[in-house]
Amino acid sequence: MELLMRRHPNLRMCYQKNQNGEYHLQKMTTLKVDLREQNTTDWKSVMEESLLEKFDGKNGPLWRVTFLPNARYQSNADEETPEITSHPHECICIVGFHHIIIDGQSFSRMFAEFKTYLGNILNNEEPQVSSMQMLPPVELYLDEVTPPKWYHFLLPMVFGILGMVPGFTTRMMGGFVPKGNAFTRKYGVEIQRYPHIQPKTKIIPLEFTEDETSRLLKKCKEHKTTVQGAVQTAAGVSMVTMLEDLKLEVPTRVTVNIRPFLRSEVPNDYAGPYFLGVECKNLVVAAPDPGVFWNMAKQASNDIHAKLKNNVPIKEWLVMKYLIPVVFGAMSEEPKEDDGFAGRSRQLVVFTNLGYAKFLDGSPDDSVILRARFGCSAEHQQGTIFSNSMMTFNGKLFWTVTYYSNVVSNALAQKYASLVKETILKAIEM
Repeated sequence: MELLMRRHPNLRMCYQKNQNGEYHLQKMTTLKVDLREQNTTDWKSVMEESLLEKFDGKNGPLWRVTFLPNARYQSNADEETPEITSHPHECICIVGFHHIIIDGQSFSRMFAEFKTYLGNILNNEEPQVSSMQMLPPVELYLDEVTPPKWYHFLLPMVFGILGMVPGFTTRMMGGFVPKGNAFTRKYGVEIQRYPHIQPKTKIIPLEFTEDETSRLLKKCKEHKTTVQGAVQTAAGVSMVTMLEDLKLEVPTRVTVNIRPFLRSEVPNDYAGPYFLGVECKNLVVAAPDPGVFWNMAKQASNDIHAKLKNNVPIKEWLVMKYLIPVVFGAMSEEPKEDDGFAGRSRQLVVFTNLGYAKFLDGSPDDSVILRARFGCSAEHQQGTIFSNSMMTFNGKLFWTVTYYSNVVSNALAQKYASLVKETILKAIEM
């Protein structure tokens, strides 16, 4: 972990507030690694509890590692995993980051570095590590793509003046304050039924076998769509089924890696928050036959690609950059946790798909291999209904279904996860 900190500048940072009330990253006064060890075998509970603990932003570090030497990963995939006799030692690491210093793409590559460093040490080799250069804030890269126009700088003043008009602020805030969605209207939220429940981000890990993953990739290629289009459609079908509707436009947010769309190069292994969200609303029908499913998947995929081609996420960010301070200034108080919606936004599902991480593929010759990976972000105070994080490596798709104890019951979350997998498996039947 010290080698990773030596390699990545953002792992050496804390954050401070300047005289204008703006936060900025600053190097920690004392460099340290927050490394812990627990004897429990319940890794999911450790992961969920860690999402409740805030980072010491003022002093750092903005990341932590919990080592579970006695924990083992049990696959839910319907296949036998042969014992890897050349790798007799197994453990689980829970790694948490403040999102201001990292994203999924850079963390994935960071773990590949961790495997290399650990393998070097096990083989009595000296790891060769040099620090990456600290890059400018992500905002500067975004401004290169869509330079602000003169009128963007007038937005705060204009909205400040309009804010004096009776009722304007209330109407404007209506677009930003979570007001629930189709799911909360049908099912309500758990914290309304059980006011003393502890809001918590929870996960359901799903693993697809090599055969299932291979068939999914083959079907996507056959129907000229992407894995994202397929999994997004499966989630939409599952949501429509749970809402007991025949068809529905499912509001969805897809997190995208913006590095390929920047004018100045930012390496994929450079740790930083280089991501934005693509807002989608695709019409989904319940119980589709395979042909209808793949048509919807292709439409979802084409919709995302069209928005990325036109730089829609970056253009929307540019407007929000000047509007958000006005919105925060208009907020007289924090949203209540028991407001009847549990802080849920209009999006029913959110996706983070890290793609096929071939750099994480392992072999029996490697000193260290990665058996599985699951990840999520803490959104129990405000966010979506279900969040989905995916990554493929070693020929398998690993899917994390994330839900929130103050919003959805364990039984309802498990129903969604089961429906998602069943929908995918039905769509890839030969």
